[in-house]
Amino acid sequence: MSTLLEVLLINAVSATLLIGPALVLSRFVSRPALVHTLWALVLIKLLTPPVVEVAALPQPRPVLAAASMSHEVTDTRLPGGLPGKPVSGARVMPAQAASVRTTDLLVAVWLTGSILVTLLVLVRTARFRRLAATVSPAPAAVQQRAEEKKVGFTWALGMGVPIILDVPRDVVRPGANLFFFGGADFGFFVIGGDFGLQWNPIDLNNLPGVSGRRPLSRIYLSVPEVRFQVPDLKVVLPYITGAFDMNFWNFAETGVSCGYWYCSTVSVYRFTPGFTGKAGLAFNVKESGVYIDVAFQYSFTGKGSFFAQSGWWLSPVFGVLVRRR
Repeated sequence: MSTLLEVLLINAVSATLLIGPALVLSRFVSRPALVHTLWALVLIKLLTPPVVEVAALPQPRPVLAAASMSHEVTDTRLPGGLPGKPVSGARVMPAQAASVRTTDLLVAVWLTGSILVTLLVLVRTARFRRLAATVSPAPAAVQQRAEEKKVGFTWALGMGVPIILDVPRDVVRPGANLFFFGGADFGFFVIGGDFGLQWNPIDLNNLPGVSGRRPLSRIYLSVPEVRFQVPDLKVVLPYITGAFDMNFWNFAETGVSCGYWYCSTVSVYRFTPGFTGKAGLAFNVKESGVYIDVAFQYSFTGKGSFFAQSGWWLSPVFGVLVRRR
C-alpha cells in the first residue's frame, strides 16, 4: 500500500516539475512542436513508474515476528467438550487480505484513468488533424503585417556630393562622400550606425600668398542613427534619418610618429561634433528587397578643435539599399 502511494506521489511531483517549463514556453515561445513535446513528456511521466525510487512516505516501524505470523488453531476440544486431535494448517490473515484488495483496487483505478487520458489525447489529436486539413493560408495583408513585426537587417552603400556649402565656393570645391550604413530593421524604424569618408578639394589659388590644391578630408562615425520609414508600400520606401556625428578632419597637417626602429610622417586628424539629417526615397527593384536609394542630406559640424566657426553643407545622395526580413 505504501509503495503504491509512493509511486503516485513521485509521479505527481515529477509531472509538476515538467508542467512548469511547458507553461512558460507555451506563453513566451512560439514553438508549437517543442511545447507539444513537453506536454507529451508530462503525460508519459504520469503513466509510467518512477525511474528512481525515493522514500516519499515515512516507513512503518518493523512489526514483531510473532504478531505478523499467522495464528494456528490448536483447539483440541470437540463439540461437547470431548478431547480431540490438534487441528493444524488453518491460517487466518484478515489484514493481509484487506491490503491486497485495496492495492488491486488502486491499481485498477490508476490503469483505467491512464487509459482514459490516453484515449482523450488520441481523440483530440484526430480532431486537430481534421481541423488542420481544412486550414488555408492567411491573407497576404495579414502575412505581410506579421513579417513586418519581425526584426530584420538593413544596410546601404552610397555616395554623396556636397554641392551647397556654407563657405566660399571658389575656395572649397564640391567633393565626394562615401558611406556605409547598417542597422536593425523593426519595420517602421531602423536603429544603426553610419561610417564614411569625405573629401573636398581646397583651391588655394584664390587665397593671397598660397597656390595649388589640397584635399580637406573627413572621417566620421554616426552612432546612433535612427531612421523612420514607411514599409507598407510595395514600390517605394520613403524615409527620414537623424544621427549625431563624430568627425575627424585633416587638412595638410602632419606629425611624426616613431617606433622602435624608425620614425614616419603621419596625418593628424582633429575632432569636431556634428549632426546629419537625411530624407529620401528608395525604389524597390522587382520586390526583391533591393532598392535604388535617392536622398538629400543636410550635415552640420561644430567648431571642435579644428574649425574657427561652425558650418553646414547639403548633398544629394545616391546608392543601393538592401532590406532583409
